[in-house]
Amino acid sequence: MAWMNKALGWSDEDVSAMNFSLSGTQLNGAVTLKDGTQKTASVTLSPAAVGLPMPTALYAGNALIVNSAGTGYVFGESPVTSVNGQSGAVTITKSDLGLARLTAARQMPLSESVDAGADLNELIDTGCYWTRGMASAAMSNAPTSADNTGASDCDWFVIVMNRGDTDECITQMAISLRADCAVRLRNRTGTSWTAWKTLM
Repeated sequence: MAWMNKALGWSDEDVSAMNFSLSGTQLNGAVTLKDGTQKTASVTLSPAAVGLPMPTALYAGNALIVNSAGTGYVFGESPVTSVNGQSGAVTITKSDLGLARLTAARQMPLSESVDAGADLNELIDTGCYWTRGMASAAMSNAPTSADNTGASDCDWFVIVMNRGDTDECITQMAISLRADCAVRLRNRTGTSWTAWKTLM
């Protein structure tokens, strides 16, 4: 315990003056204090009562810290004074972490259902979609390819990339899910779509 005595500022002489036994935070039985007086029965003492200096709080790393009442000591880390430059009751938002534009809609979610008879002009949220056209549900504004011959006979995997919340700059890439593996691309600026371009 020599390191603790040193951390508290107690000398060997100070410690030798404490010739009593501790039971919890109390001293039981006859106690001779440093000034020569004796106390009996159940006596509660502070460091000052036995002539010892009151240690000051240490806050460097894993340090011995005196509590606010000056009656106990605990081991702990330095107290947190701020989080991301904020103090008090701190709430961290996406903006605090530089992620203000990050939303669930921008994480390329995979559509969990087939959009049969979909209007591709309406697919403007960033994500991945499986779209189909068939006799009972023809697609609108869909591309064509050798194996996707028309609105009622097509099957595409559509990737949508939306630049922001204004819905003014959008790109769609359609990849044929049939044997031809065709790839088509088009953009929207404002509210107008370009024609589908052939990549493959």
